[in-house]
Amino acid sequence: ELEVRVVLPEGSEKIRASVPFEMEESREKKYSHLDMFGRPVVILRLKNVVLDHNQELQVSYRLSTSSMLIEPLQLSCTFFLFFLALIGYIHSDLALTRDDKWLAEQEKQKAAGALHKLERAFNTRCRLLAELDQAVTRAGEKSADVAAFKAVKGKVMEGLKEEAANVKGCVSQLENLNYPSLAKVKELEKKHLDFEPQSIKFLTNKVDLLKS
Repeated sequence: ELEVRVVLPEGSEKIRASVPFEMEESREKKYSHLDMFGRPVVILRLKNVVLDHNQELQVSYRLSTSSMLIEPLQLSCTFFLFFLALIGYIHSDLALTRDDKWLAEQEKQKAAGALHKLERAFNTRCRLLAELDQAVTRAGEKSADVAAFKAVKGKVMEGLKEEAANVKGCVSQLENLNYPSLAKVKELEKKHLDFEPQSIKFLTNKVDLLKS
């Protein structure tokens, strides 16, 4: 008995296995580092294998641009926030009296918690934009299923609005803590707020073109 497992990149679509003889085919998901949706796995099984079965097989798939960019964006945000946390730690004044040391430690922990929430919010926004891009791909495959795209777009817009509110709360918390790298956090948030509407407009125009 033979079993062949082919692990494809996360976000792969239109997966098709081509073999010169009949094999049992199934699918499953495999999760690795930085994966959000899981990597598709094509499983091919064959019983009573003989020498004539020693032939090539081919697995084809499609990978969208956003799927290739989602992990670099996650890494960029993670490293950026890590270095912000490191800068905040370095600038923390711990050489004070015992009570002041305790207060400084509490503020440092609050700042670290706010930065963790920021990282999670940025990653969620990237995931939402990736879902909208996948909805565009599905609309193209199903003769411009605009209704389904609009439903996903509404969900994504609500999610982005919610995460923007979470980020605003974290920034306000860092302001109260006099976080030393607050300006860089605000700059990163401004870039996200500029990028999101441009991406949504581009994807919406793409669906409109498919419809026409």
